[in-house]
Amino acid sequence: MSKMEQALSAWSSTGEVQSAEHFGNGHINDTYLVQTKNQKRYILQRINTHTFQDVEGLMENIHLVTGHISRKVAQSGGDVQRESMSLIPSDRGLWYHKDSQGDCWRMFTYIEDSICLQKARNEQDLYECAAAFGKFQRQLEDFDAEQLSETIPHFHDTPKRLRDFTAGNRVCAQPKRGLRGDGRDAAAGKVAAAGDPQRHQAQQCAAGQHDDAGSVCD
Repeated sequence: MSKMEQALSAWSSTGEVQSAEHFGNGHINDTYLVQTKNQKRYILQRINTHTFQDVEGLMENIHLVTGHISRKVAQSGGDVQRESMSLIPSDRGLWYHKDSQGDCWRMFTYIEDSICLQKARNEQDLYECAAAFGKFQRQLEDFDAEQLSETIPHFHDTPKRLRDFTAGNRVCAQPKRGLRGDGRDAAAGKVAAAGDPQRHQAQQCAAGQHDDAGSVCD
């Protein structure tokens, strides 16, 4: 049994699979469009466990947020199947499946007649994105965020990101200095710059060094 077949077998209740093809242009998870013989389609994803190491917390977060939004959509008379992501539990009733090799998979219903843009085509696309994000925020205004797990530490910690950014700028603003003071650092730097100028520039920035023209971080 292939890895794909093993993963799909965890959702046998969705029906016999007719096809499963790579889908979209995502660069974090591996995404597949699955079609069953009863003409229903689903999104199957292999979760990037290098990025998301707390899969249990990740999937519980998605379950809580999508469940809250689904209830809001239903209360407003909307179409839950189109206006909210819908997780499909595995045959074991879990929100994800871990295969024999340790890979973790999840499944959603596929929203028919929908599109996923990789970039805005015009101003209207930008407007619709902003409107959708605003609606998402409004739907979660009464959601208790204390229920959520922090799956990537400090990922949404804006104050910390600002502090790190400011500290990095301070490092780059420090005056030029040598490590040995005998001219060998400058000579070595010229050799490194000739071999890989971009890498050399990044190393200088990290060390708080500058060239004669100014900050290498510019």
